[in-house]
Amino acid sequence: MPSLQLSGLVSGFDWKSFVDQIISLERTPATSLQTEINKNLQRTTALAGVESRLTELRDASTALNGDGVFNARAATVTGAGWSAAADASSAAGAYSFAVSQVATTSRLVGATNIGRPIAATSDVTGVTLAALGTGTALTAGEFTVNGARVTVDLAESLDALFTRISAATGGAVTAAYNAGTDKIELTGASPIVLGSTTDTSNFLGAARLGNNGTGSVTSGSALGTVTPGSTLAGARLSTSIT
Repeated sequence: MPSLQLSGLVSGFDWKSFVDQIISLERTPATSLQTEINKNLQRTTALAGVESRLTELRDASTALNGDGVFNARAATVTGAGWSAAADASSAAGAYSFAVSQVATTSRLVGATNIGRPIAATSDVTGVTLAALGTGTALTAGEFTVNGARVTVDLAESLDALFTRISAATGGAVTAAYNAGTDKIELTGASPIVLGSTTDTSNFLGAARLGNNGTGSVTSGSALGTVTPGSTLAGARLSTSIT
């Protein structure tokens, strides 16, 4: 659609051009400010580039002062099975070594069963369950022998527990402590069945007693153990420390 212009109507005055010039003059400060902003942005970008280059130059100059640039040392070895390294302070030269003996890995292992037995003799009437000295502390409750329930009272002696086992099984299973081996031995006329899912005491585990399908069950290993967290005097060592 063509524009309608009445420029210079009647009087001949071109008022449209006059208005355009006035608007252009009004915009001059804003145009100048935008031009200055663009120049400043260009300067900022240029300075950022200079800063980046100066940082790279600084890092490169610092790296030149590090060991291994101008004073580096390298070591080479003639002979299989050997290696060598040299630092910046190593003196240059060739060196020879005469190896008379090569070290080997060594380890000293102590004897087994260094813990004190749970009793000095086979008489365990004075050995309470609460202080039995096994690697795992006993818990009160019940365990099962041939389907019979045996009560564990930590205040009682190990001998009293043996009596309970015999009484619960009607004398079919007897228990004893062997001071020579530091183990508990169960004896029965028929295969002994130990434990059930309803057991509440950990006696069988602590005593290392398990089913073997026979009428003779013995602890899997010596029961007395060392207590590393105690003092040397109370560590339950089989040989006292002087």
